[in-house]
Amino acid sequence: MKKIFTILFSLIILSSSCTYIITKILGLKKAKPKSIKYIRKFAEKRKLGIVNFYTSRDSVILRIAYSRAAKEFIFRSDGKLIDHNENTANPTCGKNGLDFIKEFQKGRSYPTLETKSWIKEQGFWQDIDKKPVELIPTGVYDLMIVYYWGTFVGRPNLSKKINQMREYISSRPELSIYFVIVNIDLRKDIDYDPEYIKVKPFIDKHNEDKNNKRKSSIKIN
Repeated sequence: MKKIFTILFSLIILSSSCTYIITKILGLKKAKPKSIKYIRKFAEKRKLGIVNFYTSRDSVILRIAYSRAAKEFIFRSDGKLIDHNENTANPTCGKNGLDFIKEFQKGRSYPTLETKSWIKEQGFWQDIDKKPVELIPTGVYDLMIVYYWGTFVGRPNLSKKINQMREYISSRPELSIYFVIVNIDLRKDIDYDPEYIKVKPFIDKHNEDKNNKRKSSIKIN
């Protein structure tokens, strides 16, 4: 019986995308729109230690929420995205960011991906209070790391993961590392345009709320 289970599990792994597997392990749930007050309390309760409270821009959150949920992206000094798995096109499948940082050596060459850049990535963010985002130029830090979090991510050790990263960065004074976390929750104060909806599972509940208010249905293919 154990052998059969092992075989079935292996088939699931081989036939599933890395994103799907990670999603199941992390326990991602359908993202229900949250108020700013709720998001703040969630962060305080879990002691995320946020200084600059950034969220995804209203106009792009529907496009990036799922693809970035509970993931860290590591950029080198020149702003190029590091592929810290080296053998996969998905930079967050496999070795996690903390493991990579522990092995990181200045002067060593690491493979990069052209899918994202540090300058463009910062353009996805906004301050939760609409204050100007503190843009970090390239060439200032050895590494720039952004971690995307949301209240819909069922990771029980969310604060542990974030604080472990901060603590380790502090223990490497020879490296200059910029670390920021960005919230990707859908928010109740935004009236999302269905034309921008790209990830149906994360929007179902939001559409239901809109339908109840407008007495009409929105069909998403």
